[in-house]
Formats: sequence, structure tokens, C-alpha cells
Amino acid sequence: MYQRLTAICKRPRAPIAIIAFSALLVSPSLFVGLAADDFIHGLVLTRSQEFLGYAHGWQRLFQFATPATDPSLFADGILAWWADPYFKLSFLRPLSALTHVVDYALWPRSPFLMHAHSLVFFLLTLVAALRLYRQVLKPQWVAVFALLLYAVDTTHAIAVAWIANRNASIACALSMFAVVSYLRAKPESHLARCGSAGLFGAAMLAGEGALGAACYVLAAEIFLAEDSLRRRAYRMLPWAVVGMVCVGAAHVLGFGTAGSGEYLDPIHDTAAYLRALPSRSLALLGADFTLAPPEWWNAYDLLLPGARQVFVVLAVCALGFWAWVLTPLLRRSATARFFLCASLLALLPAAATFPHGRTLGWASIGLMGLFAEYFGSYVDGVLPQTRLAGLAAATVVLMHVILSPLSLAGGSWAMHDVRMMLERADRTVPSAESIREQDVIFINPPQDPIVIFAPARRALLGIPRPHMQRWLATGLTAIRVTRLDERTLELEPKAGFVREQTERVARGNRPFTIDQRIDLPGLHVQVMSLTPDGRPQRARFRFDSKLEDPRYVWRVWLDENFVPFQPPPLNASVMVPRADFSTMLLGTQHPVTRLLNKLRTPNSTGSMSAGLSRP
Repeated sequence: MYQRLTAICKRPRAPIAIIAFSALLVSPSLFVGLAADDFIHGLVLTRSQEFLGYAHGWQRLFQFATPATDPSLFADGILAWWADPYFKLSFLRPLSALTHVVDYALWPRSPFLMHAHSLVFFLLTLVAALRLYRQVLKPQWVAVFALLLYAVDTTHAIAVAWIANRNASIACALSMFAVVSYLRAKPESHLARCGSAGLFGAAMLAGEGALGAACYVLAAEIFLAEDSLRRRAYRMLPWAVVGMVCVGAAHVLGFGTAGSGEYLDPIHDTAAYLRALPSRSLALLGADFTLAPPEWWNAYDLLLPGARQVFVVLAVCALGFWAWVLTPLLRRSATARFFLCASLLALLPAAATFPHGRTLGWASIGLMGLFAEYFGSYVDGVLPQTRLAGLAAATVVLMHVILSPLSLAGGSWAMHDVRMMLERADRTVPSAESIREQDVIFINPPQDPIVIFAPARRALLGIPRPHMQRWLATGLTAIRVTRLDERTLELEPKAGFVREQTERVARGNRPFTIDQRIDLPGLHVQVMSLTPDGRPQRARFRFDSKLEDPRYVWRVWLDENFVPFQPPPLNASVMVPRADFSTMLLGTQHPVTRLLNKLRTPNSTGSMSAGLSRP
């Protein structure tokens, strides 16, 4: 089998065939449609005035929240009451934004062509990776084999399948072309190096993830260059200047992140970033060493208690195995050390946000180059032909040539499942014209996206949307709901509010206080008690009208959907059961949901309480 793989990679047209094969694997993404952030982008690019928080120009297409826009986002119910009032999530990506402008100028009603547009940039990323591999790896068939491993890497799935995430493919393609240009430049060619730095700057304007490419330049100067440290530093100077200018410009123009527990600024949130770095790096590395999707890192224990610990053990074992196996290669090969160093450094910018395959494009290029060089060295007899070495070579083929393509093909359809989950939940809210005069009150949406994107989706598609929405808690823990008077509810989640990391996109470490009040249009929230770690344990919600007022549409999450909710009688309470994560995402009849339900302990997700009923 190894000789057959070698022969295939030696064929002149093998790179074209590999790129075409990768395109075929991700082709299901063409039929995914719009999902999540895509609807917000649509509102911005169609110049909609439905939401003041999204009524800005295409230059700020990736501005999702700032302290200036937060008041309107709170008022409309896009942000929950517990969100940090100084929450900011805004990225400087004008080059990527321009490609979305093209979408809405040429094919505004065709998500298929929008996805095809994204696919083009993904294929350009593969071309850039091939050029890097050919520049560094010898013999050439090993470079082609590295392309095969990278082209079918499962971590590409979401980056390709999500239109709003096109920026990752654009930034990766441009920045890796910049790296190739840098490596090809002659030592005395200052103009060529400055040109590569300019291309790097363009990549930074497509997406801040392009910082991962600078890690390859640094690693190349450490392991592939042979002259003095002074000359190496001098060669990197244009890249350093461009990188600092881009980062500084973003800061001066008001872009960046703040007040989030998931998006961390390494400069301003240094302590939080350093605390999250080890676990996030393990999740990201584990994705390429075990094929476990990194985006599940924060949800493992929600799917099955103890699942994260199992993943940690598997990831550590896999990393330990490869550290042992790769040591002989790393000792003899400067290119292997280059790829490993670049990959590990590229994890630093990737870890600034929660683990996700869309941030792994840069690190995966180096890891796949390392795997390919190891496999080539084993097949060509450069490495000792031990059983352990043979097992490692077989693992490369099994994991990254056989299983990873299957996972990539399935993962490229994952955003369709997300879209259907959001649509399924939104269908439980009335869509008659009368809803425009009503407020929807969600007791326990299980995840933020369930309610965050629903108003934007309705506004873009022309579906009548509520006057405003409010969400009182999230459903990741059981909640006691108590009626205090005709206008007031008190909620006490079993584990407190904002417990899980998945609930912290808009809330960082800013502490709450007892009796803290949050005043929203039509709703006044008061924190009554705190958990030992400073989160709200119990909160009161006082509405401007009686809870039975027809203006209110009440919804509570049960199983896989929202159902109507009747506020309890005066001084009475009702227990709302914990939402099941897999049921929320996949539905009650999905085989994965059924399997997880069998593995869980009885009643681990709670049961439907008195006072709650399905329609």
C-alpha cells in the first residue's frame, strides 16, 4: 500500500487530482445555505435599518458588538441581560468584507454561489500549501503527500462550509503565499522580502489569523537559515513592521475584543489568555492527532459527563506517542524542526478564541508537513524500520488518508445541521404580522445562538419578527421559576447563571454584585444572590406589565424545541428541566442522541416538570 501511495504522489498531475478530490469532499457545503453570522452580514450588506446595532457600512462587516452599539443590542434582546456592558467583538477584515460585497452585488439571492466563492479561496489555500511544501520538502513526492494530508484534513470543514468564515481561507491563502515568497527571496533581495511583507499585510486585512504565517517566517529563520542572528532579524524586520502596523491600526480604529470569556485579547487580557492557553492548545493539537473536532471542547461534558477527561487522556497519549516517534526525525532534519516549531507557534494566535477548526489552517500546514516527512523518511528507509516506526507510518495512513477524508466530507455538512437547529427553534415562535407588536420571553434557551441569530434571520428573509425578545437564563442546568407577584418572576438555576464556558461569549470576568440592577426596556433585572465564584445564583425579573398580558409570548425549551410556557400562579414554583445538548443539536431521533441517552445515568437531563407541557 505504501508503494502505491508513493507512486500516486509521483505522478505529474497528482496535485491537481488531490485538489479536485478535496473540492469533491467539501462540495456538500455548496448546499448548506445561510447560517448564523451570515444573516447579520446580509443585513449589513443590504443596508437594512432593522437593527441599529447592525446598521453600519461594509467596512465594519465583522463588527458584531461594541460598547457604542451594545445599548441597542440589549434593547432588541440580541444580548442577554448578563452580557458585559463593555462587551466588544469587532474585527478589522476589510479585504474579506469586499468579497461579501461582491456576493451581494452579483448573486444576492444565491447562497450556492456564495459558497462556491468561498470554495475558490479554500482551493487557493491548497495551492499555497503545495508551494510551501515543494519549497521545503524533498523529494518532491513527499511534498505532494503533504498536500494530500492537508487537503483532506477534517479541520477544514467549518472554515469552508460557513460563508461568514471565508476570511480564514482568504487570510490563510494570502499569508502562506507571502511565506513562500519570503523563502524564495534571495538573501540580498530586499525588494522581494518587502513584497512578501506587503502580501502579509494584505492577508492581515483579510483576517487577523494571518499572524500564524509570521510563525513560519520566524521558524524558517531559526531552523533553515545559516547566517548570523543579526542578518536573520534584519530579514524579518519588514514583516515585524507590517504586523505591528496592522495590529496597531486595528486598535486605533476601535477594533478588537473585550468583555468576553471566549474571545481573549492576548495584550489586554493577558492573564485570562495565559490561563486558557494550555487547554485550548491541547484541544487544537488533539484535533490533528486524534481527529476529534476542536469545536466540541467546551461541549464534551454537556454531551456526556466525563467526556472531556476521556479526550484529554487520548490527546495526551497521542501527543506522547508522536513525541517519542518523531524524536529521531527531529534530531536529523531541520525541516522537521521547522514544521513543528511553526505549528506550535501558530497555536498562539489560534488560542485567542475558543478551540475551533476554523483557526487551525496555519498550524495544520506544519503538522501535515511533519507527518509527510516522517512517512517519506520511513518509506525511503531513512529511519530505522522498527515496529514502532511502522505503527506510526500506518497511523498516518489510517488517520489522515482514510478516516480524515470521511470526516471532512461529513463535517462540510455540519453547518446545515446548525442551520436546521436554529430554524427548528425559530419556527416555534409565531410569525404572523401581530408578532411585530409582541415581546417573546424565552425562559431557558439552551445556547446563545438559538436566540441571537433568530431576529437577524427573520429580518433578512422578510419574516415578521417580535417587537423585542428577552431571555432570562440558559437551559444548561435545571431552573426553578417562582412567581412573586403579578409582574415578577424569580429564577434560580441549579448551578447558577453563566456557568458553562459556552455561555461566556459576551461575559468575561467582570464580577457581579448582590442587588446589582440591569434595566432594559420593559424589563428590570435584580441579582439577589451569588454563587461562591461570583456568578448570579438567583435573579428577579420585573416586567412592566402583568405576566399574562397578551403582549408577552412565553417560550420554554423542552427536548428539541421551544414550547409555550404559562407563568406559574402567585407564590408558586415550577422546575424547568436541564436541556440536553445532543437533543438540541440533532433531535430526539438521531442515532447519536439515542446512544448518548443510553450511556448517561438515568434522569441525568431531568424530566418534564408539572406545569410544563408540549403543544
